[in-house]
Amino acid sequence: MDEEAAMEIEAMGSIMESDMITDGPNSFLLCVAPETDSTEVVGALAMTTMLPPGYPHSAAAVVRVSSLATHAHRFPHRKLAAPFFEPTAEQDAALGAAVAAVVENRAGAFEASSPG
Repeated sequence: MDEEAAMEIEAMGSIMESDMITDGPNSFLLCVAPETDSTEVVGALAMTTMLPPGYPHSAAAVVRVSSLATHAHRFPHRKLAAPFFEPTAEQDAALGAAVAAVVENRAGAFEASSPG
């Protein structure tokens, strides 16, 4: 893996702490959840990121967004309880479009998915 990519993964781990799980030398899973001061349930999502050979110079990162329900067992510190919210296909598409709009200015591929 490129040294720059390894440094990016290390920096992301320092920022995300227990909300990041490394799935291999070039793949990681993030729990993305807003922090609130209330008991309001605001939701969360999972972002799987894979850095292919050549990243960041000649290949783009691949980011896949899904409902946290698929990965909740991997983030026990989040104290998530069933039943989980699973977005409809329309909500999933809207989430994908929103994330794609955010990452549009950065080289990368984007794929939205919902739990199967």
